[in-house]
Amino acid sequence: MAASSKQTDYLAGAVMVLIGAGAVYTCTQYRMGTLTSMGPGFFPTVLGVILILLGLAIALVGTGQVDESPMAVLKHHASDRFDLRGWACIISAPIAFILLAEHLGFLAASFSSVLIAAVGDRTATMKGSLALAAGMTTFALILFVYILHIEIPIVRFG
Repeated sequence: MAASSKQTDYLAGAVMVLIGAGAVYTCTQYRMGTLTSMGPGFFPTVLGVILILLGLAIALVGTGQVDESPMAVLKHHASDRFDLRGWACIISAPIAFILLAEHLGFLAASFSSVLIAAVGDRTATMKGSLALAAGMTTFALILFVYILHIEIPIVRFG
């Protein structure tokens, strides 16, 4: 018997809450720092809290205590079949970032990982995907390199 959409939402939300709680708990071992001088535990803790909040919102939809209409905007059910292409692209994107950042630098890694993830969307055009990759790379460069001063080579040769 297949699980209903509400059961799936509830379980997915619960898993997200558990993963977020695990991230927050793990980050208690690291220095938090401040907003102006972030420690190694600050950003992962914030992401863990966001994951918990999103998981709770999704789980509430699954329990039926919240009307689905606001969440319907966030969902896209193109079909009920498993989309191998989408999953492969989403999983490949961070792997590509890790490998390319080490060998080619931040620009190539950012652009490639966004492009790979965008290709997973069957409705996306190549022109739109390239524009998204260029825009996200520019945003990431400004945010991580120039504002947050993350020490990563922008371009690496060899």
